[in-house]
Amino acid sequence: MIELVTVVGCVHGMSPAEFVDRMNRLGDRLGVSWRGLVIDNAARSSLLPDLDHAHRWTLRNGGNTDLDFGAYFSGGEWFVQGDAPACLFVNDSLFRLHAAAENLRALLRLWPLLSQVHAPALLGKADPYSTMCLASPWSGLGVYVSSYGFGLNRAAAPILASLAAHADADGLALDRAISDPAWGRGLTVAFREFLRANLIYPGSPYRWRGFSRHVVDEAMLRHKARCIYFEHRLSGEIAREGCLLPSNAGAFWQTRLFIAERLVGLLNVIRGS
Repeated sequence: MIELVTVVGCVHGMSPAEFVDRMNRLGDRLGVSWRGLVIDNAARSSLLPDLDHAHRWTLRNGGNTDLDFGAYFSGGEWFVQGDAPACLFVNDSLFRLHAAAENLRALLRLWPLLSQVHAPALLGKADPYSTMCLASPWSGLGVYVSSYGFGLNRAAAPILASLAAHADADGLALDRAISDPAWGRGLTVAFREFLRANLIYPGSPYRWRGFSRHVVDEAMLRHKARCIYFEHRLSGEIAREGCLLPSNAGAFWQTRLFIAERLVGLLNVIRGS
């Protein structure tokens, strides 16, 4: 039985207090308690001191560097300083854009296994590559784990910590335009074009959904390119050295999460969010 799960939460569009409240209420529904670090990438320091009187949540302001992954990097350092065998990484889009309860239920189903695996392991909703690269350039697998909510065991923490250095080595510099031929020079051609199709090709059906929710400038595009890269590189590196644990594995959970995500997507379209 799971009693306590360590969490790193990244918030920006949602306040830290709302995030903690929604996590705690979902924890009550799912029969689990959280012990977590919330990193506020909007740096609303005045909201932090009175957030949690039970002292189960630690609070920290973030700088929004590398967006949600910047918070995950900082949170990963906090995780390895403790004694938990695994950590749940969540950003507030889990509540704003996804089926939060069903995703967390699916993750918790495999949490005891994640905590026992000795090799680096990544737990989360696995999605297929459906265009351009069609497989991870690092693992060769045809799936990756979405980063709005995922679990890492302790053996995988060094891989998370290595991602920024990999991005720099692959030429995803923040001072170079994504359209520049030298940008992403260390990537495979297919994966580099995959990133561009997400972010700068206006006729692409794979464009990032954030274009409809944010004022997007060149600087944000460069940060977002790195975040997409981090998501795929994390899955690729962990699959190469260890294993992926898809929370939607099997016909039942695949169908359950598919329907739940589609229903939330439809509600978001109706609400205009």
